[in-house]
Amino acid sequence: MLEAEKLLGRTVDLIPLTRDKIEQVRVWRNSDQVKKHFIFRDEITVDKQKRWFQSVAESMECVYFLINDKQSDIGLCEIKKIKDNSGEWGIFIFSQDARQGLQPVEASLILLNYCFKILGLIKVTAQVLSDNAAALSLNQKLGFKQVGSRIEIIDSNEEKVLELELTSKNFETQNIKLMKFFKVV
Repeated sequence: MLEAEKLLGRTVDLIPLTRDKIEQVRVWRNSDQVKKHFIFRDEITVDKQKRWFQSVAESMECVYFLINDKQSDIGLCEIKKIKDNSGEWGIFIFSQDARQGLQPVEASLILLNYCFKILGLIKVTAQVLSDNAAALSLNQKLGFKQVGSRIEIIDSNEEKVLELELTSKNFETQNIKLMKFFKVV
């Protein structure tokens, strides 16, 4: 995992994921309210989670952050598959209350700003299930554009996955007011 510092915001901080927090993430990820939005929905065992964390800890192509609302951890965001000036991002908020507020937006802005300004990425991609209205809305507000789609078989059902893309230029022009509001620099 790429080495990262804690990223501070107005209402949320992004804290690099550490081994002592992976069980909390596993419990969140296995919850029905979270896993229904993922392509991979198999139950994640303690052993699988430990192996996963070991593999990402050894990788230089990803960074995972806990999203903390200044009191407790409320979710996770990531940039992975970092290669050739691009990467794939993702976010989930476990806390029901936090999903309705501005914290997902601020966490997203902080992470994407980190991707473009610190990591020097030119493009960030996302894969979103077509029925995940909240994720689609957030990505569209951030400036992501649909560049493709595909059908995946998930739990024996065909589901449409939308392939989204955000360039550094689109991010800056689309989010200038939000960046000022949240004081993301």
